[in-house]
Amino acid sequence: MEYTIKKPIPHSSAGISFQQDNKKKLCVSGLDQDGLFFRKTDIVTGIHVLKVNGIRVENMHPKRATVIIRNARGTVTVVAAEPSQQECDDAAVETTQPHHRQQRQKQPKKTAEQENKGTIRNFPVVGALLRILKMPKAA
Repeated sequence: MEYTIKKPIPHSSAGISFQQDNKKKLCVSGLDQDGLFFRKTDIVTGIHVLKVNGIRVENMHPKRATVIIRNARGTVTVVAAEPSQQECDDAAVETTQPHHRQQRQKQPKKTAEQENKGTIRNFPVVGALLRILKMPKAA
């Protein structure tokens, strides 16, 4: 079966995830409810994926297949085996809730004193020696 979506912008969420089953075959393991594949096609979880945009992905690592879809521009076509013919034997298959990237909290900037804490310049004897070495030599 062939499933096709159109990505309006390159970074649009296709909303599909993959997993390898026990036979190392690539399977659809999840569909994000906000993703294009869930909304625009009748693809189901648990089926073997054969090609993505003409590239054989049948035995490919799930992350590599995901990168192909993520980097695709315009149309994305997934060719999968008929659900009745080859279902994934051990894939975790379920429709997932939309997920959003967690934003990192910005760390406050460190002061010069905090930056130098624990460095060699912070030890009194070493600091004094460094200052002496930088002094101009007497004639």
